[in-house]
Amino acid sequence: MEKNRRLIINKLDKLWRDAVNSVGSCDYCGSSSRKLNAHHIVTRSVSALRWKMLNGICLCSYHHSLSSDFSAHKTPLEFHAFLEKKYPGRYDKLMIMKRNKIGTKDFQLKAIYQNFEYFSS
Repeated sequence: MEKNRRLIINKLDKLWRDAVNSVGSCDYCGSSSRKLNAHHIVTRSVSALRWKMLNGICLCSYHHSLSSDFSAHKTPLEFHAFLEKKYPGRYDKLMIMKRNKIGTKDFQLKAIYQNFEYFSS
């Protein structure tokens, strides 16, 4: 049972990552030539928000975790300021959703995405 659950979680993580990265460029600098990373605004350990599109932002690898000038991981205050300027109220909405546990749990998502090729293997 746990192995099956882990497999579903991994497939849903990939589906979420692919959807967030489908933007095609870094939301901060606009680069499409660097490797793109899907970043969780609120940590993915919050299961109610883990696969919410609102909780994702597409960043190049540099602005996701490598730059000491601006990156979601190394300069979280600067990242939060950028997020609030570009998407006013988004973080607050996520916090309300987290507090009220608004979201979809692991196995409820399987029903939503069962027609995708990710679940045919």
